[in-house]
Amino acid sequence: MGLLSFVVSTPGKIILHGEHSVVFGKTALAASLNLRTCVTLKENGGKEERLTLNFPKVSLEKQYNLTELKNHLHSISIPLLNDMSSTSFSLETPELIDLSSLLELLQTFLKQSSDSKLSTEQENSLLAFFCLFVGMLLSVNIELEPLTIFVDTDLSIGAGVGSSASFSVSLAATFFQYIRTKVASKYEISQNISRKSFKPAKLNVTNLTYFNDKEKDLISRWAFLNEKIMHGNPSGIDNMICTYGSVIEFRKNSGIKKLPGVNLWILLVDTGISRNTASLVERVAEKKRRFSQVIDPVLDALDGVALSASALIGQLASHSGGDELNLQVGKLEELVDMNQALLVCLDISHPSLNRICDLMSQYGLHGKLTGAGGGGFAFSLLPPGYPDDKLNQLLQHLAAEGFKGTQTQLGGAGVSVKQI
Repeated sequence: MGLLSFVVSTPGKIILHGEHSVVFGKTALAASLNLRTCVTLKENGGKEERLTLNFPKVSLEKQYNLTELKNHLHSISIPLLNDMSSTSFSLETPELIDLSSLLELLQTFLKQSSDSKLSTEQENSLLAFFCLFVGMLLSVNIELEPLTIFVDTDLSIGAGVGSSASFSVSLAATFFQYIRTKVASKYEISQNISRKSFKPAKLNVTNLTYFNDKEKDLISRWAFLNEKIMHGNPSGIDNMICTYGSVIEFRKNSGIKKLPGVNLWILLVDTGISRNTASLVERVAEKKRRFSQVIDPVLDALDGVALSASALIGQLASHSGGDELNLQVGKLEELVDMNQALLVCLDISHPSLNRICDLMSQYGLHGKLTGAGGGGFAFSLLPPGYPDDKLNQLLQHLAAEGFKGTQTQLGGAGVSVKQI
């Protein structure tokens, strides 16, 4: 086999309906965006035992001696929940990892191996990388070669469009692609691929050019582990939509319902304000603890909005155009207005988000925040036939007030891989 070289590409995401309420078991509606994160993995020829990481979005470039790195990380016994032994763990069981204990070990490693102080974004990126590196690559019996891994993204970080989930899914898929390529060249079908002392696991590789649904499920589960690093108590919807793509309806502990493909465009507007998802989620939880009789009905109403929007989107696939299509899109716009009003009740909007929604309204559009709130992005549906000159005027008006608008299509492809 020659030197491996491939690119994994993963979409961003947008929460159409169900922000925050999804954390409490309500329905959320999400769609993938045709703004993507790409991870390029290349094996390096020559004798230098190096792992090179290049994450320009967070201004990070690191090199590690691969032999020393493997020896050090192999010395870290993967901590498992309930003090289970390693014979219970394999590539197929990421949920068994005691994440808080693993993070303590990795944070110590990062402090010992970093020459300078890391920013929060840099540290989180490396923690996410090495969490999967240890859990996935070091649990299987393959030989790691010197590697260069380069990450690039179209997505703004910390802005509610799935940058962390897209990054996490991309990493998990990159490691999985590396593993299955090595397995395909080394093992016969149905042989155990786990390292000694780990639970036996089998990986039947049939096609290296795409990920089937079973493989996507495993990728999403590993990515969810990383989402916990970034967000504390994530719902799981972000890693799912970035993995599978399309438009999905999601309820915690109930899996996903994939909706029919639709041709919908949105205007996505960046406030330029970063925010902390975990703190905003906790803000809503605290408000619910203090005023449950008020907040519980709001969460129920958000559930109703998401279910109504899901039904309408399901019907859109059967409409090719005309008055009926415009009527359905109009109903979706009404639901956008209702959702924004309910999110304001939860105190997770922001003056910049409110201003963007006001500007959209002046131009006949209907806007709402997306994601955790407190900054990040707002969006509006772009109805069929919305005039280009009117949209350009709105974009100029937004830019004059410091906001960047982007047109993008909903429901693009999920995680994919391409050999280079």
